[in-house]
Amino acid sequence: MSLFETVRTQLGGLLAGASADGEGQAPGVEPLGGALLDMIRSRGLGSFLNELSSKGLGTAVASWVGLGPNHPISAEQIEQILGSDQAAQLAERFGLPAEQVRSTLAQLLPHVVDQLTPEGRVEEPVADEGT
Repeated sequence: MSLFETVRTQLGGLLAGASADGEGQAPGVEPLGGALLDMIRSRGLGSFLNELSSKGLGTAVASWVGLGPNHPISAEQIEQILGSDQAAQLAERFGLPAEQVRSTLAQLLPHVVDQLTPEGRVEEPVADEGT
């Protein structure tokens, strides 16, 4: 199983109990997590992280890759990263409010990058590694 697939299977439990009614995980976590992983995979992890750093998130990115605590980011920063069009497309695709898409991705992104860099290093996965 590839690193991306391992992280994909772990997404279900990342925000368990995060829903407003206290019943299980927030809606959309798994599909948005999958979309986030697909986005990272298509761009390449190193390129994706360089893009985030160039948009002013260098300190946060370094914390996610590093072995210490992960710095949070906001829903507004997710919109800055994705642009309002891509956030709106994801919202429509999954039938969720755009604000929920942005806030869920803001919670998921630090965890996903942390999981994709388990040794505190950015290593590109092998392309045919169980895609």
